Amino acid sequence: MTLNLFCKFNVIKMNDFTIEIYCFVNDLLLKIDDKSLNKRRKLTNSQTIATVIISSKYFYGNQVLVCVYLKSHHGFDIPDKSNFNRVLLSLTDLLANLFFALGIIFKKSQS
Repeated sequence: MTLNLFCKFNVIKMNDFTIEIYCFVNDLLLKIDDKSLNKRRKLTNSQTIATVIISSKYFYGNQVLVCVYLKSHHGFDIPDKSNFNRVLLSLTDLLANLFFALGIIFKKSQS
């Protein structure tokens, strides 16, 4: 009984974290990313970055498991593994800008 309750609590906590991370990344990317989405892509930049963050926090970096989780629980239209990695590699400059902006935000909030 307690194990089942513990698992349900962790899933609720993970669902809340998923929504919070996606909203935060999406709001931040609206400010710094001006690229329009390619029609062939299934995921937005925000969804891709949120997927990577969630995989590192809850799935030990296993992107296949997090893709299954996001597709079943949040309705993300996840591409296959090769296309997902291709999209992720195309976001390296955007990720660098994102973390630079986050560093500025954290630095300003501390002073």
